[in-house]
Amino acid sequence: MQGTSSVRRGAKVGGKSIRPVRKPDKSFEDSWQTLADAMQHIHERRASTLSFEELYRNAYNLVLAKSGDRLFSGVEGVLRSHLEAAARDVAAAFPSSTAATAPNNNNSNNNNNADSQNLLVLAGLPDNAVLTNAAAFTATLRRVWDAHTTKMVMIRDILLYMDKVYVKTANKPMIYDLGLDLFRDTVLHCPTLPIRQKTVETLMYLILLERQGEIIDRSSIKTITNMFLSLNNVNAIAQGTMTTSSISIYEQDFERYFLATSREFYRLEAAHLLETCDAKTFLSRVAERISEEDQRVVAYLSPDTGPKLQKILENVLIQQNVTSVIEMENSGLVVMLTNNTTDDLSRMYRLFERVENGHHSMRDCISKEIQRLGKSVNELYGGTTTTSAAGQHGRLSSTTSVPSAPESSSSTGPAPPNPVKWVEALLEIKGRFDALVVNAFVKNKSFVNTVNDAMGLVVNANPKASEYLSLFIDENLKKGQKGKDEKDVDAVLDSTVMLFRLLDQKDVFERYYKSHLAKRLLYGRSISEDTERAFIGKLKIECGSQFTSKLEGMFVDMKVSDDMMVQFRNQPNTSSSTDEAIDLSIKVLTVTFWPSFPIHTLNYPANLIAPIQRFERYYLQKRHTGRRLTWLHSMGNADLRANLPKGKKEVNMNVFAMIVLLTCFNDGTAADDGTPVTYTKILEATGIPEPELKKTLQSLSLGKHRLLTKGKKGKEVGEGDEFSLNLGFTSPLSKIKILTISGGGGGGAGVGAVETDGERGETMEKVDEERKHQVEAAIVRIMKSRKRLDHNTLVVEVTGQLSARFMPLPAMIKTRIEGLIEREYLERDPADRRIYKYLA
Repeated sequence: MQGTSSVRRGAKVGGKSIRPVRKPDKSFEDSWQTLADAMQHIHERRASTLSFEELYRNAYNLVLAKSGDRLFSGVEGVLRSHLEAAARDVAAAFPSSTAATAPNNNNSNNNNNADSQNLLVLAGLPDNAVLTNAAAFTATLRRVWDAHTTKMVMIRDILLYMDKVYVKTANKPMIYDLGLDLFRDTVLHCPTLPIRQKTVETLMYLILLERQGEIIDRSSIKTITNMFLSLNNVNAIAQGTMTTSSISIYEQDFERYFLATSREFYRLEAAHLLETCDAKTFLSRVAERISEEDQRVVAYLSPDTGPKLQKILENVLIQQNVTSVIEMENSGLVVMLTNNTTDDLSRMYRLFERVENGHHSMRDCISKEIQRLGKSVNELYGGTTTTSAAGQHGRLSSTTSVPSAPESSSSTGPAPPNPVKWVEALLEIKGRFDALVVNAFVKNKSFVNTVNDAMGLVVNANPKASEYLSLFIDENLKKGQKGKDEKDVDAVLDSTVMLFRLLDQKDVFERYYKSHLAKRLLYGRSISEDTERAFIGKLKIECGSQFTSKLEGMFVDMKVSDDMMVQFRNQPNTSSSTDEAIDLSIKVLTVTFWPSFPIHTLNYPANLIAPIQRFERYYLQKRHTGRRLTWLHSMGNADLRANLPKGKKEVNMNVFAMIVLLTCFNDGTAADDGTPVTYTKILEATGIPEPELKKTLQSLSLGKHRLLTKGKKGKEVGEGDEFSLNLGFTSPLSKIKILTISGGGGGGAGVGAVETDGERGETMEKVDEERKHQVEAAIVRIMKSRKRLDHNTLVVEVTGQLSARFMPLPAMIKTRIEGLIEREYLERDPADRRIYKYLA
């Protein structure tokens, strides 16, 4: 018909297919009523009678019919209505607060009822309150939450198409999230009912009970904390600041109160433990509490709460009490160290590792304890009276407080020095603390350094440390060590190297060690050459080959001398037959390898002159020409066969004693029948210097084996004294040894004696002289390499080169620089006098 148009099904207009709008089978009201009834059935737990496929199609049709907004609003209203009823159910289960009439007798961890009251007040509860039906309340809240989330899952499935199509375009929350938001606003944050407050109070109360030893329903608390974690923070949403740290109300409504009550609880408990427990119990309880809180976080708290809670525990229980626990009387760190309680020390180490000042405080206490013990050892065996002034070659920190030594060792002045016991005591201290570092402190490098630094202060606080250490080594390397084989000696020497490593003045030790080694080698008293060389090898590892080159040269001289004596004895003897009765064993020593010894010109007995001259001709004419031999009588010894009236004896003695006996009291002399000989005649006949002659006559007439008889009584020997051969001498031994009586370690002193102050002064003068040359050599080496250096850099480099032997003072380095400038090895830069230039 003209003027009209119609569109048939499937017709095309403008090339596009147009389909008519499909009319819904039902009106909105009918479909919505069906969905509302279904949600009511779900809330009444009658969902089994529903057809979810039919319900889904109803929601689908409504969204398709552009009724999504009315559907969303209707769902929101139904949910809000049901949640308001749920809020009233929760409020009906509120726990009641009543005053406690007596303290809780089941509290095994905290007996102070006032502390519990303070915590209850902090949680928002009345003072001295007890919540009744707290467990029932949490169970009710848990039931309501579980039911709501289960129902929301079913409702979400029905309205799944609305979530996919309408919600995203309308900028609405998903249906399940809508249910969570409504639960938050209608139940938890109900404006008319204090559900949030009661929930937090109840949780704080139950956690407090659990900390006090009660058993609670952890599963209900876990569900409630998960509820907090599931709910969004409405303020963050409104402000558009939602992040991973702000979207949950867990922190806002629960965690901050939980952390605050935890801090106060453990603050009170720490104070209580400090008042009632010793350090061991305190540390055990702290370790238990930390473990309990770790388990609590796993059981029903957010993992993010763990680090925050641990930080509070570490601060309140450990960091604030580090000093109090370490210094706790009769049980603190010093007592643990004294008793070697490894388990307690290990526990303290692990706990204090958690805080910044923990290990530092422990190390400081350990250092002070080592220095206190070392001070006692120095006073008891080292011959010192204080460690605050370390002496010329020792150091001790002036800021470190060292407890005073026992009165018995300080009131009567320094005890007689005992080098062996001094080293043994220090090795015992070092070994004990090293074992603690391994077993309790897991070989922590900082603790290792603390022990070594403290032992270094102790060792260097004794100005005679180098000498004592050398004497200790000398004692262990001698023959005749009872109950010790070479393995035992090696173990002791390995420990001794640790003390040697701590010495500041290693060049002083080298001088003493060289002297003691020389005596062991020349007197034939060394336990074995292999052991001697092994120990020198240890020193070589510590200080380098330059330190031990002269010591190794001494062994070379001994080997060459032994080979030479074999060849000398094989030479044809053109002397008289009486020479054959004398067996010479001569060691030729290289001057630069061996320590210096006193040189004396003596009058030899007639029967010794020919053998000595024979050896000199052999050595200077047949082996070496152009050399000069100097006899060191103070280092020699002799074995004499004595035919005494009451028996034959083989007597070992030093060369001075041999000359006295052979010159003045041998067969054919005027005194061989017991006639007295004056001191003056002996002096003239032997040519022995008076100091050595006096000691020799004392050894022969006042020692254990008295081959001579002194006319006057008394220990002193001098002009006017007369000596005669002791014809009545007897001894059950066929071999006897005449020991040299001496109070010092120099010259002809007995082996193992400590130097006197005068002798030590002479030794240090020689050491200082050697140091001057070593400092100058180091300066020249550095300047020859660098050509030009400023003063401070030169001092640092010289100190670095020489620190392995000794620590040169800046003043000494400056003095040696001035000396080199005077001798034109160096010159100052005219433009900058702080700069030195090397002169080729």
